[in-house]
Amino acid sequence: MAGGAAASERRESRYERLVKIASGGMATVYVGRLRGALGFEQLVAIKRPHAHLMQQPDLRRSLLAEAHLASRIRHANAVGVRDVEIEDDSILLVMDYVEGASFYELLRSARGSNPMMTIRAGLRVIRDLCAGLQAVHDLTDDEDRPLGAVHRDVSPQNVLVGLDGVARLADFGIAKCLYAHDISTREGTLKGKFSYMAPEYMSGDGFDQRADIFAVGVMLWELLAQRRLFDGDAQVDIVRKVLYEPIPPVSALAPELGYAFDAVVARALARNPAERFARASDLGAALDAVLADSSFGASHEEVGRFVRAQVGERLAERKQRIKEGLRSSSSSAASGPSTQVVQVVEPAASQESAVVSSRLSRHAARIALAAVAFVVAVLGTIALVATRTSSTPPPTEVPSEPPAVSAEPPPARLPPSPPPVQSAPAPSAPAANTVKPEKPKPRKVVAPSAGSDVPRPRGNPY
Repeated sequence: MAGGAAASERRESRYERLVKIASGGMATVYVGRLRGALGFEQLVAIKRPHAHLMQQPDLRRSLLAEAHLASRIRHANAVGVRDVEIEDDSILLVMDYVEGASFYELLRSARGSNPMMTIRAGLRVIRDLCAGLQAVHDLTDDEDRPLGAVHRDVSPQNVLVGLDGVARLADFGIAKCLYAHDISTREGTLKGKFSYMAPEYMSGDGFDQRADIFAVGVMLWELLAQRRLFDGDAQVDIVRKVLYEPIPPVSALAPELGYAFDAVVARALARNPAERFARASDLGAALDAVLADSSFGASHEEVGRFVRAQVGERLAERKQRIKEGLRSSSSSAASGPSTQVVQVVEPAASQESAVVSSRLSRHAARIALAAVAFVVAVLGTIALVATRTSSTPPPTEVPSEPPAVSAEPPPARLPPSPPPVQSAPAPSAPAANTVKPEKPKPRKVVAPSAGSDVPRPRGNPY
C-alpha cells in the first residue's frame, strides 16, 4: 500500500526533468519544468545527488540542511531553494533557473581577449556577489535570531551570471550555521576549494563569516591580475601559499589599473581576520567608492552583453535542447505517455493470452470429446458382449445396442488425440483401454522438455 502511495506521489509530481546542464562530483543539475494549475508552467533548476552518494547519511543530512538554509534566502543576488521533493531514495532540490553561465566559465572563455571588458564586467559581478553574500550572512531563524551562516565555498564556480547581467551566489551544500545546531558538518573537516580557503579556516583556528570575505578577495585579485593567486601542483603547495606566501599588490602585476584597488584588495586578503572587512557589504561599499572615481564601472546591461559574447552560442544550443525537451514532453503528455503505453502494450499481451487460452480450450474440448467417444465405445462393446453371452437377451435392448456398436468408429478418431497428449489427459485414457503404445509417448515428450531446460541457466542466467 505504501509503495502504491509512493508511486502515486511520483506520478503527481509537479516537476519534470528536461535537460541535463551540469554534473559534478556530488550531484547532477537539470533544467526542469514546473507544472501548476490552469496551465501554468515555469522553468526551474533541479539538483539531483548521485545515487551512490545517497547511501551516506551525512550527505542526506547535508542536503536537507542546504535546503533549509537556502529556502530562507530572498535576495536577487542569491539562488535559493524553492522546493524539495523525494524521488525514490533521492532528495531533489528545486531552485530558480538562471539562463547564463558560471563566473568561472566566463573568465575561462574570455581569457586573452579584451581583458579590460572582462575586468569591468567582473567588477560588477563581484559587487553583486557581495550583496548576495551579505544576504546569506544576515539569515535568521524563525525567532529572528542570527544563524551566523557561512557559505564556505565562495568561488567563481559557484557564482552564476545570467543573460540579464545579474550575478547570483549559488550552491549552499557545505554552508555552516555558527549560532545554531548544525548537522551538516563534522568538526575537524575541511570543505571547499583550497585556493579560496581563508587561512584561519585552513589552519583550524576557528572561523566566521569573514572567511567568505577572504574568498571574495581572492576572486577580486584574480580578476584584476588576470591570473591565479594560490596555485600549485599539489594541495600542500596551495596550503603553504595561502598560509605564508606574500601576496603581491595588484598594481605590481597590472600597472595599467593604477593603485586604486590595492588597498581594497589588501584588506579583503588580510590573513588576520581582525584586519579584514567585517561584512561583505563593507567590501561592496569600498568597491563602489573606487568604481565611482574610475571608468571601471559596468551596468548590468553591459554584463549581459558580455555573457552573450562569451557563451551565447552555448546558451543557444542549451535553449534549443530545452525547446526540444518541452516539445517531446508536451507531445507525450498530449498522447498520454503512461496511458498510451498501457493501451498499446497491454491489449497486445491480452490478445496473445486470449489466443493461447482459446487454443487450449479447443485442444481440451477435442480431448474431452475423444475421451467421451472412447468411453461410450468401450461401454457399448462391453454391453454387446454381455448381451450376446446372455441366455435371455431382451429384444428391445438389441436395437438400442447397435448405436453403441456403431459408436466404435470413434476409436478411429483417437489418432487425433495422441498429438494433444502433451497436456497429459491422454494417459488416463490409454490406461482404461490398456493400450500399451500410448504410455511411452508421454514419457518421451516430458523427458526431452525437462532435459532441454537444464542447460538454460548456464547459457543465460536471466
